[in-house]
Amino acid sequence: MSFCGTRKNTISPAPIRLHERECGIDDCHCPALEFVDRYKYLGLIVQADLKSTGHVEKIVSRARSGVAILARLRGCCSMKLKKAVYHALIESHVNFMLSIYGGTHNQLIAKIERLQRKDLRFICNSSWDASCAPLYERTKISTIQELYVKSLVRLMYSRMPTLERPSHEYPTRFSEERCLSIPKLRKDFSRRSALWNFIRLYNKLPTNLRKLFESQTNVDRKKCQKQIKELGITLK
Repeated sequence: MSFCGTRKNTISPAPIRLHERECGIDDCHCPALEFVDRYKYLGLIVQADLKSTGHVEKIVSRARSGVAILARLRGCCSMKLKKAVYHALIESHVNFMLSIYGGTHNQLIAKIERLQRKDLRFICNSSWDASCAPLYERTKISTIQELYVKSLVRLMYSRMPTLERPSHEYPTRFSEERCLSIPKLRKDFSRRSALWNFIRLYNKLPTNLRKLFESQTNVDRKKCQKQIKELGITLK
């Protein structure tokens, strides 16, 4: 960033411009880049503080319309139809960019979980205070944590050959079990990233599942996702 003097003992930053190829240095009319608190990029709301508050609020807002539809269908449609409505109008919004925002703090994720539990009660025609654990089992609907794990596997599966493993030759449990090296972080904020959480997930898996990751085929990737869900492995 360049600075230019305007008054005595004061400086103001010159605007940053996105120059085009045919731009003339002496006569530049290229648009200046503006600082914004939020910016929508490919459907993901990116904030200046790198938090996911805006994106989660957008998901909750869109999911509420699907909740209202399920409430109207509560007593007049089959469970199969209501599940189709849930997957189309609610879970599709939750799944979008979940691998990016899914590692945010629990208070934001809890907002989505509350809506999901409300959907389950509408789908199963249960009372407002019914326990949701048997409803998840009955409907075979994935929790937000299970969806996040699935999105991490889908995102990072093809990147497995590029991830670092322990390079030393000592027969430690960490190296013999072919765990991934845990990167050193400068800030705790980086613990919310998809890479960090995938490494945590991978190191928790049993040995037979780690071998499926090394084959790098779509069939084995789907097997990994299915077995992780069956074992109930999450990042909580």
